[in-house]
Amino acid sequence: MFEQPHGHPAAEAAGKPLHRGRIGRYVQDLTRAQIEEFEQIAESELSRLGYLSAPRLSGDA
Repeated sequence: MFEQPHGHPAAEAAGKPLHRGRIGRYVQDLTRAQIEEFEQIAESELSRLGYLSAPRLSGDA
């Protein structure tokens, strides 16, 4: 039961320090369309927290 709390594979990473090499990785893992959809849904909260839109990358799908 406690090996993977809530069944989430990254649960063990939650208690570890942040890894700076992962910052911005979502730009590699998600398509531009997925990022834009997320930003549209979460726009007000992202803005409130001071997050900027993802950078526009040439050649993105």
